[in-house]
Amino acid sequence: EAGSIKQKEYAEFTQKPGEKYYYEFTLETEKVDRKSTLQLRATLSHNNTIRDIFDTEYAIYPEVTKLQCKGKRIGYVGNMQGYEMICELLPAEYIRDINAERINTLHVLILGPNYNGKLSEIQPVLNNYVINGGYLIVLEQQELALGDLTLSGKRFSKAFINNPDHTVFEGLTDQDFTYWDSPNTNEAKCRYAVENAFNKPVSGDCKILLHCGEGDFGWGGLLWSPMLEYRLGLGGLILNQLNIIEFFHELPTAAKVLSNMIKYALEYVPESKYPVLLAADKESSTAGFIKDIGIEFELI
Repeated sequence: EAGSIKQKEYAEFTQKPGEKYYYEFTLETEKVDRKSTLQLRATLSHNNTIRDIFDTEYAIYPEVTKLQCKGKRIGYVGNMQGYEMICELLPAEYIRDINAERINTLHVLILGPNYNGKLSEIQPVLNNYVINGGYLIVLEQQELALGDLTLSGKRFSKAFINNPDHTVFEGLTDQDFTYWDSPNTNEAKCRYAVENAFNKPVSGDCKILLHCGEGDFGWGGLLWSPMLEYRLGLGGLILNQLNIIEFFHELPTAAKVLSNMIKYALEYVPESKYPVLLAADKESSTAGFIKDIGIEFELI
């Protein structure tokens, strides 16, 4: 209930100069049906005089529930850790070998994190699968990327939503993609929300779903992305570089993003394409630019 006080505690202690004092308490939270905010206030008093007030906020998330397949078939290829987490969200078939006959009957195919095969060998099969109407979700990879995409090798503790109305970000804000581990990125054991972002593509029918940048003290600008979406033929694909599987059981955000991606893939309907006529020379810079951004056209 908004504005209500859930819990109050009081502790009295004596603290020597330079001594650290630790106080621990546990708050049992109720289930919520939407993302809510919990405010923690700690007041330090000495001789009945308030010396300091500390305020911070915590986000409380609704439980990520099972998705409804609605008669659609979902397949997964990759390591068992990722497969077990996918199965917590919905039933999925485990695919050992990617071949056209095996995957073309699937509505959604998920490529698990850090695929240990050769992406170049399976890419033609995946391309045809998507072109013919399938939807592909590629989870975080550390070594290689599909197609002409390249990985930057750059880690980021924050990402920024480009299109808040996209189904992938339902119930989420920029704050949910900030500091998935310690806010002190100089800590040796600090884990990042993004371990290896994409260099932003300059061609193709692509949507940048999330941005990353280094700010004034780095290269500046939002030059990288941990999540992209492509349309290809009758289907589509999302390529993700957030550390979703690593944080799946630790952060509600990670589970929510994965659930939203799968939900979007299950409900995906390709946008209508209209015929485009272009009055330009075949070798002109205009024709080249229109082709690079993924628009299909006929020269007249």
